Amino acid sequence: MFRKVGPASPAGIKNNRRSLPNLQAERAQAAAFMISMQAQPELSEATQIRLVLDANDEAFCDLVKPHRRDLYLKALSIVRNEADAEEVAQNAVFKAFRKLSQFRFDSQFRT
Repeated sequence: MFRKVGPASPAGIKNNRRSLPNLQAERAQAAAFMISMQAQPELSEATQIRLVLDANDEAFCDLVKPHRRDLYLKALSIVRNEADAEEVAQNAVFKAFRKLSQFRFDSQFRT
C-alpha cells in the first residue's frame, strides 16, 4: 500500500501528499454513509410484514435477521446436530414466509 521512497526525502513527502486527498475523500464518504445509516428509522415488525406482503423480499430478510440465531439454537437444542439444526431452521423460515399472509398482527413475529 505504501511505497518506500527513502529517508524523509522531498519525493517521499510529495507522494504521501498526493494520496492524502484520496484518503480524505474516502473518509468523508465513509462518514456520510455512517450518518445515513443512523438516520434511517427502524421499521416496526408490522411495517416489515406489510412490505413483505407487498412483494418486498428484502424486507423479509430484515424481518428474520434478528431471530436467526435464536431459531438455530432452539433447533439445535431439539435435534442435537448442527446440520440438522440448520435444515430445521431453514424449513421454519420458509414456512413462515409461505404463511405470512395469515399473520394476524395481534402477536409478535417471533412467536
